[in-house]
Amino acid sequence: MGIAGIGGKKMGKLTLRGRLSRSQANAAFRQASAWPVHPIFFAILPPISLLAHNISQIRPEAGLRPMLFCLSVGGAALGTVLLLVRNLRRAALISSVFLVLFFSFGHVYFGLLHGSTLSLFSRFGLVGRLQGLMTVWAGLLVLAILVVLRRNLPLGVATRLFNGMGAVALCFPLWAIAVHEFRLREPWPMPTLPQGAVPLALDQMPDIYYIILDGYARQDVMQAVYGYDNRQFLDFLAENGFQVVDDARANYTQTFLSLASSLNADYLDPLIDQVGVEGKARIPLSYLIHVSRVREFLEAQGYRTVAFEGEPRHGPAEALARSLLPGQPGSTYLERLLYESSALVLIPEISRHLLDIDGLGVARLHRERILYLLRTLPDVAAEPGPKFVVAHILAPHPPFIFQADGSPRELAGPFSFDDGDSYRAGAEEYIEGYRDQAEFITREAQRMLSGVLANASRESVIIVQADHGPGAHYAWDAPASPGADERLAILNAVRFPEQANSPVYPGETPVNTFRMVLNAYFGTALPLRPDRSYVSTWGRPYHMIEWPPAQ
Repeated sequence: MGIAGIGGKKMGKLTLRGRLSRSQANAAFRQASAWPVHPIFFAILPPISLLAHNISQIRPEAGLRPMLFCLSVGGAALGTVLLLVRNLRRAALISSVFLVLFFSFGHVYFGLLHGSTLSLFSRFGLVGRLQGLMTVWAGLLVLAILVVLRRNLPLGVATRLFNGMGAVALCFPLWAIAVHEFRLREPWPMPTLPQGAVPLALDQMPDIYYIILDGYARQDVMQAVYGYDNRQFLDFLAENGFQVVDDARANYTQTFLSLASSLNADYLDPLIDQVGVEGKARIPLSYLIHVSRVREFLEAQGYRTVAFEGEPRHGPAEALARSLLPGQPGSTYLERLLYESSALVLIPEISRHLLDIDGLGVARLHRERILYLLRTLPDVAAEPGPKFVVAHILAPHPPFIFQADGSPRELAGPFSFDDGDSYRAGAEEYIEGYRDQAEFITREAQRMLSGVLANASRESVIIVQADHGPGAHYAWDAPASPGADERLAILNAVRFPEQANSPVYPGETPVNTFRMVLNAYFGTALPLRPDRSYVSTWGRPYHMIEWPPAQ
């Protein structure tokens, strides 16, 4: 008992000596939490938020350079203010306010806001009003400086408040990025395609090209609604062995839905059963596009996959055997978004130097991606096969950035991929912009296909297909309406080296395209699915409504 008691007392003394008391711990926490780290939070918050908002298009590693840039701006701001006020906490508070105003300026000026926030700034006349916005932002900065420089300001409390706000604000986009990256790698259900019953030798396998002209309309809709006659293009296709599907229709009205279906050669019913008709997440669709059953099947036969990356980001890079991107000697997509949403828009000379642009940088980058793809695809055709080439050309889909002659087209509003009745400039501007861009893309697509056919290293199956049609009259909240006919009417043309073995038929939809290809060349016996089309709202993509309604 004595020994135990003595040992217990000694241990108790050691424990008390080795620990801080509660009051000491609280004091240490208050001291640590009052250390002004919030300028770091507010410096990296803009690129992290933009990355989270565009994570379906941009890979996480693209955020490193923008973060370094923002930290440099934050460090310069903090150092400058510290030289003037000679107090670290006050300098940190002022620089944090400056960073918030600096990196939010372009958001407000271009109206890159949503819901009630956009309505609020519009009500005060700040959206699109340069002088007014500059005045208000300068006034807010001066007001913040006056408040921070007050002698009776509780600096410890203010610092802890800013630290907390910065940390909490940063947690939301970081969490969104982490969840997206985790869920992007989850397997999602689609029926497995059977392996070929008659394996081909490598030298007998045709190259397979899947070229998606995003939003390209069927010929009758192209002429009746948009006033553009593309019969010369259709004649070119026919002369070069393509079969153009009469009365062609898309299976779905949204890109992610359409590509997830066509690249898995089936309807999305198994996926919808898992996520539910009220599901909203598009991450499963991203996975099914990049890690598709068609790709898996072809790679099992000895194919390598070549894809041209662009917007939207379809899945993890490691899912592709090879991914082609245009060279970016200047700023990246995320960096240009960051610069143009900041106060750098006030200094055109600096913006041009940093961004290497004449006008809106994001639009120029989008043009560069489209032109790069059009010019590079014929070079890929000359490479030894067999290869499965996926080229998603985001045109003539909005934004309308090409004139009919290929020169840059002035945007009617902020750069956006919004389509249908979400297109802010209205139906009349949509029709005019679509017509010009369709004329340019048609001419360039014909030139690209001529190059592919001329350079092909082996026989080639070439699919030229739209994921959906245009949307000048399409209503997202009321998709089951006459505008759906325009949205579902697509170009669908397939070139088989031996056409007689795989004739297309009127009304064929993309869900059957790869079934026909695999049956023709790999000995599969995949039954053709009934050709159906579905519409759904943007907010409820899996709540399908058959269109036209089943009789």
